[in-house]
Amino acid sequence: MIVTDAPQPIGEKYLQAIKEVTDEPITHMIYSHSHADHTGAAGKIFPSDIEYIAHRDTADILISENDPNRPIPTITFDETYSLSVGSQVLELSYIGPFHSQGDIVILAPKQKVAMAVDLFHPAAAPYRGFGVTVNMDEHIKAHDTIVNDFDFDVLISGHEQILGTKEHIKTDKEFVQSVMDNVRQAMQETESSDDVIEKCIDLTLDQWQGKLGNLEQFMTENCQAMNDYVQSQ
Repeated sequence: MIVTDAPQPIGEKYLQAIKEVTDEPITHMIYSHSHADHTGAAGKIFPSDIEYIAHRDTADILISENDPNRPIPTITFDETYSLSVGSQVLELSYIGPFHSQGDIVILAPKQKVAMAVDLFHPAAAPYRGFGVTVNMDEHIKAHDTIVNDFDFDVLISGHEQILGTKEHIKTDKEFVQSVMDNVRQAMQETESSDDVIEKCIDLTLDQWQGKLGNLEQFMTENCQAMNDYVQSQ
């Protein structure tokens, strides 16, 4: 049995869900990235002798944070890693830090299912600061990389009740680009950062109202993050 992540708030429910599918023992856990909201139950609910797999950057973070609830990876990789257990194969790929250091894309090629955690919300606007990305360039680039380089039908993104598709990813990239264009337009009209952000909010809401859910919830933070990014160019 291979598991991916161990969400901190729902550890026991996670085990219950697994038991509904199989009674095979858990032998491997894959870290999608280091954040505790996705991995903080691992040390509480999994056997101590399983293999933990992560990108090298994720392993370095976990070593430095020394959290017993997030065991140190026993297997690490830099670019790609293929995990075969029984008849199942998972392909792990590092495409850049689109959300945090050490993010990976996990592909189940036989099932045509991919997992890219915290890149975007399917059919909804991004979380604050575009998922509090550590690198806006990598965040934007990841959309095209995942769509063009990975063969899948549905994508698991985390924090969601629906599965994503390539069309959802394309739409999210269009939204990110719109926010960038709106910031640049606002910069031509005013030098005040506050006014740029307000203009960005107004333009983006006008363009995307009714097209994405939760549009207004983090609009201010998303325009702020994009303003900071454009100013840094």
